Amino acid sequence: MKRILTVVVAMLIGSFAFAADVKFVEAPIDFPNTPVKVALETVFLKSGVAYAIEVADMGVYGNVTLSITERQELDTVLNLILEPKGLQFTVDAGGIYHVKKKEKEDTKAPRVTKLYALTYATAGELVRQMKSVLTKEGVVSVDVGTNALIITDVAEVFEGIESLLKELDNPERKAKLIAIKAKLLETTKKTDTQVSMDFQYTPASKISMGGEAFLDITSPGRWLGTMYKSGSSLFASQTTLTTTVGAGASTYVGGAFLGPFTYTDGINNKTEFEMLATQATTHVEMVADPDVIVEDGTEARVQIGSREPITSMNVVSGTITYSYTYQDVNIILQVTPQSQRDGTISVQINPQMNQIAGYVSPQEGMRIPVIDNREIRTKLFVSNGGTIRLGGMIKDRAMTSETKVPFLGDIPLIGMLFKSSNPVVEKVDVSLFVSPHIVDYAPPRCQNTPWISQYEVKVPGETDVLIDWKLDLPFGANGIYSYNIYRDVQVITDLTDRRPYATGINGDSTSWMDMSRKRRGQTYYYVVTAVNPSGMEQAIDPSGKNNAVITIPDR
Repeated sequence: MKRILTVVVAMLIGSFAFAADVKFVEAPIDFPNTPVKVALETVFLKSGVAYAIEVADMGVYGNVTLSITERQELDTVLNLILEPKGLQFTVDAGGIYHVKKKEKEDTKAPRVTKLYALTYATAGELVRQMKSVLTKEGVVSVDVGTNALIITDVAEVFEGIESLLKELDNPERKAKLIAIKAKLLETTKKTDTQVSMDFQYTPASKISMGGEAFLDITSPGRWLGTMYKSGSSLFASQTTLTTTVGAGASTYVGGAFLGPFTYTDGINNKTEFEMLATQATTHVEMVADPDVIVEDGTEARVQIGSREPITSMNVVSGTITYSYTYQDVNIILQVTPQSQRDGTISVQINPQMNQIAGYVSPQEGMRIPVIDNREIRTKLFVSNGGTIRLGGMIKDRAMTSETKVPFLGDIPLIGMLFKSSNPVVEKVDVSLFVSPHIVDYAPPRCQNTPWISQYEVKVPGETDVLIDWKLDLPFGANGIYSYNIYRDVQVITDLTDRRPYATGINGDSTSWMDMSRKRRGQTYYYVVTAVNPSGMEQAIDPSGKNNAVITIPDR
């Protein structure tokens, strides 16, 4: 009796390319003792290709256990699932994957499996080169955890495989480390135009309150300053102007005086008035000052900011409810450095600044922030240790400041005579400075330091020291909030009367770089201490054994 096999063909619905492009499976994939058919369907769906399973009863092939944590080629993943089960796949001209029973192998050519742990190269980067020397039945896969290649093929090809690996797995392929120091500065140029007039009447004789004289303008160039109270007496501090009585102008903070103008009657009673015009200046603020170290060709990302709640109102059956969503308001700095053969570094930079400019309320119960976005995206080359400056992200910020006499300025209508409103326009410019340099020398861990290790970074003209504490320092049960760094030219055994060389280092950090200039041949001692949320600082060992020690080369 003939048994009719029913071939079930499952087609993935959607668009796909028929070109002979390499297909990939996105991670993660975790198949803990999963039926083979379920595993195959999951892999095909993740890769987005059409497929046909041309096996009558997949249940007889049991289960498969497989875990993938990084993006892999589809062919590699399929071989890992199908090979142990005696199955195989083919791809037709239309790009459809067909799963079928494996053809009978030639028993005269047994296959061998070998594992090659790599020292310098990344295993995933060599898969394509390995496939070029394998036979049609050869299979290569990657063990990400041990950075190893697992190769299965006939014995004859392994001599060529090992020869190729010797060329590819060499120190030149070891990823370099690149240290990046960045500064984000915000320059504010404030135009605060203010014109005001002061006047006063001075009688010929002194005025006293409580027996104390508080006003005495008896010579040219005297002007009433600030009145203040001390005990039961009222005093006035006087300011000497640079002009004599009469029309003129004298320098004032950001502006100028016009006057004072004085009128004196026949009995020496004086009436004086003065006009003041001011226009204020520029202020520079450090917005961010991150230091990071990344692997050559890897993106460094720094994000500083907060999440702003946005309120929305919903009305259902007469009941009002409020809900909240969140908008990121932050500074993001993305830098990807790539070392070049000529010693320069190509740097891809993308700074982004999102700030709240104000709020709008389209309807009652809603409050939506207006976000200002500023962004630069560029790629350029810089010498090792050089500095890149990006600027020009300018915006205007307008506001109004009000000055008034207490109580009198609050009286309706009349209060306008006792207060003034001044428009203030600020121009805010953001400048970014980025300095990358290659970490080209790293001595072993400091043996006399139980908590931290050190690395030395050599750059022409100066020597930098990277303090690297791989694990958080122990500090009670309250956790670590921040770190302090101390530096000296002698062993540090006590923190009494010492000021930290660097303070407030983020508790999520495990390294810090001292990029200041240092004396060649000098030995420096560093100590890292932890500070808990209550401001309590960790004590150090008085024997000095927790000092990290580095001697700057004398050359």
